[in-house]
Amino acid sequence: MAQMTRSFKMVVLRALCDGHRFRRSVTGAEIIAEFRTFFGQERFREDVVGTEVEDVAAIDDATWLRYLDRNPIAAWTGRNTDRGSAFFAWDAVKQELRYIGPTPSAEDEAAFAAAVHDRLTARLEAYARRPSPGRLVFPVIPTGDATLCIGFEKNREGIPTGWHVVNINGRHLYGRFEKDALNVLKERPFDYHDKPNLLTTELTHLFGGAMPARAKVRLTRHAGAAVWNIDNAAKG
Repeated sequence: MAQMTRSFKMVVLRALCDGHRFRRSVTGAEIIAEFRTFFGQERFREDVVGTEVEDVAAIDDATWLRYLDRNPIAAWTGRNTDRGSAFFAWDAVKQELRYIGPTPSAEDEAAFAAAVHDRLTARLEAYARRPSPGRLVFPVIPTGDATLCIGFEKNREGIPTGWHVVNINGRHLYGRFEKDALNVLKERPFDYHDKPNLLTTELTHLFGGAMPARAKVRLTRHAGAAVWNIDNAAKG
C-alpha cells in the first residue's frame, strides 16, 4: 500500500516527533501507543472504521502491530516496491522503525524537527477535512444477466467481508460482502435459493427506477455502528 489514502503514514511520523527533536528510531509499542491516542479522537476515528483495529483501545498489541506492519510501516520502508526506502528501515527482531535518511547538523536539528512536525500536522488536518461523500464510493456494475452488483475494484480498504447489516432505501437487509463486490442482498443472512436476491431491485429503486450510466453508490459506517448505509453518491 505505497499510496495510502488514509492518515496512517503521518501518524507514524508523529511517533517519531519528540518535542523539538526528530527521533532516529521508534519501537512498535510506541507507534501503537501513538495510533491509539490519535485515533481515539472522534474527528479522526473515521479512518479506522471498518478495519480490524476499529476498536482502537481494545485491540491487542499483536493485532495492532500486524496491521501496522502491513500498512504504514510497509509503505514507509518501501517493502512493496522494487527497492527499499532510502529513509526508513524496519528491524523485525527489535520491532523498531529506524530513520536512515539524511541527518541534519546539531544547529539545524530543531528546525528539521519543526519542519517535519508542521508538514505532518498540515497533512493530518487536510485528511480530517476531507469530505466524507468522496470516500468509499463504488460503481454499480451490470453483471450480464440483468442483475447488478457493487464493485470494489482494487480499492476495498475499510470494507468488510461476509454478511453485514445494510441500510438501503430505509430498509435493513443483509448484504454479503465478497473480496471484489457486494453482490447479494437478502432479508436474512443465508444463501437459501428460495429467498430472492434483492440487490438489483433495491439499487434500481435507489436511483429512482432507472439506472443512470456510470451510477455510483457511497458506503458509510460510523464508528461503533453495526450498519452499512448505501446511498446514491450523486446526491452528496
